[in-house]
Amino acid sequence: MVQLFGTTISETVEAFRGIELGPPKKTPSAGRPRDKTKALGRLIVSLLLTLTATFLIAANQGQSQTVGAAILGSVAGYWLK
Repeated sequence: MVQLFGTTISETVEAFRGIELGPPKKTPSAGRPRDKTKALGRLIVSLLLTLTATFLIAANQGQSQTVGAAILGSVAGYWLK
């Protein structure tokens, strides 16, 4: 099957599935241990960047709109990589 997008979203979702006791298990898709700290960091940084970009776009001051759009594009690209 052709994979159109990367595994960032699926890895993040997998990190928050269920509560596990004992050592972290390997995920079948990525082959890496689930890391809730990394997943939470991804979400927090993405949220902060999205809020900053939204503020820059809403500020409506010429160049700031371009920077805000670039930040939004980067965040979207990161999640779809």
